[in-house]
Amino acid sequence: MSVLLWACTGAGCADAGAERLLLERFFAASRLLDRTDLARYATTVFEPTTDGIVVRFRILSSAAGGAVAPTAVPDDLRRRIVELSLVDPTSPASPPVDAALFTRRVSAAATVRSPAGDVSQRTLEVTLQRAVAAGAGSRRGRWIVTEVRARD
Repeated sequence: MSVLLWACTGAGCADAGAERLLLERFFAASRLLDRTDLARYATTVFEPTTDGIVVRFRILSSAAGGAVAPTAVPDDLRRRIVELSLVDPTSPASPPVDAALFTRRVSAAATVRSPAGDVSQRTLEVTLQRAVAAGAGSRRGRWIVTEVRARD
């Protein structure tokens, strides 16, 4: 493990650490059904009463999915993702109108406890999206959890 951490010094590794932290936060808030916290970095929830709770997980892979076509996401959801990704909650301002969405797909092996109490291993496919503002003040936003699907 220490060899892996030592060898992992590039930008991809920084993303992997950020992805792990985001998913830890997401699954913890989903477990508690803390919609207030989830509203800061997700447009979805891993519903504990139907999906169960993620006890632990391990990221298997992460891959850039590229730019999202403007028509692929409904306007209201697109605005919400841009807002969550680019607006600093401690200093809110209007999100940029001209922003492109980018996707990242994360595959995770998860131990999930069902609402009935059964524990199983599942592969979860998580979609992350972030906005990149165009123009003179261009900047990359933070990743937002937009979808979680079981691949089993």
